[in-house]
Amino acid sequence: MNSTIELIDFLQKNSDSDYRRFHAKLLPRGTLLYGVRIPVLRSLAKTLVAEENTEILRCADGTYYEIRLLRGLVAAMRKGSTEERIARICDFAATIENWAECDTVAATCKWIRRYKEKTFAAIGNLLASDKEYEVRFGVVLILCYYLDEAWLKRALDAVATVRHPGYYVKMAVAWCISKAMIESEEDALPVLEAADPEIQKMARQKLRDSYRYRGKAGKEIDKA
Repeated sequence: MNSTIELIDFLQKNSDSDYRRFHAKLLPRGTLLYGVRIPVLRSLAKTLVAEENTEILRCADGTYYEIRLLRGLVAAMRKGSTEERIARICDFAATIENWAECDTVAATCKWIRRYKEKTFAAIGNLLASDKEYEVRFGVVLILCYYLDEAWLKRALDAVATVRHPGYYVKMAVAWCISKAMIESEEDALPVLEAADPEIQKMARQKLRDSYRYRGKAGKEIDKA
């Protein structure tokens, strides 16, 4: 693939009209998309990275969901120093326009597991942002990579500082707290009880829906 024209041709040929209609309902109204499934986009991003051919994304029409998502996937997949990788995903975070771009790219940053300390400092800056999806990106990175025994308390402390009023931030915080409850109710329950009432409601609903959660606060969760 050597040009933006070839890239767009690939996306058009791999579009799925049924998937496009389904996915469009989950994204903000008016989002432009071809309807290419995530596995296909991941494979394409890997190819672009392997061929060191990521520049063609710069000239592509960024009003399309798939182009923005490819930029994020490439940012997450490209090699480099830890500092370079962190800078790339933080630059991407500033461009996120919906939850799907945020969560898909966050789940692709698996290298963070090897560089938790350095990345955690950068996540703090994301959590303090006034942009809804930058904050959500930081929260989702935490719930993807920092809810293990060694990091759980620091992760919860960080999430507890989030004050952004956006719905998608609150949903991510609730998701994170509910996952933390599954890992350690003792550590996470105080954070849940101190959270914004809307976040509490969302988190408790997630716990009700979870097959993994069977904690001692179950009765309280059911009553809330």
